[in-house]
Amino acid sequence: MHYKVVNEDEKTRFQVVVSAPKRTFRKATDRNRIKRLMRESIRKNKLYLEPFLAEQNIQLALFMIYTSKEELPLDTLMKKTQQLFKQLINTLENDQTN
Repeated sequence: MHYKVVNEDEKTRFQVVVSAPKRTFRKATDRNRIKRLMRESIRKNKLYLEPFLAEQNIQLALFMIYTSKEELPLDTLMKKTQQLFKQLINTLENDQTN
């Protein structure tokens, strides 16, 4: 995941772009399914990220790239997204203190 802190006057706390590589997943239906699962995982796990961003008054632009070689089940993807958001929060906290 790549991120950029954005200072725009919008009500959304973060915007997300999801990507699945064509090199790994040749069929468009496979790539679309993976992106759909990623968006669902983000939707269900955004409650970890949104309160922190609201508290810190930060807006983010996120770019998430699917790097696994095979399609992961939704529950595994949910856990990975949750870990990723927690790691992002820790990184942002460390950047704020420095």
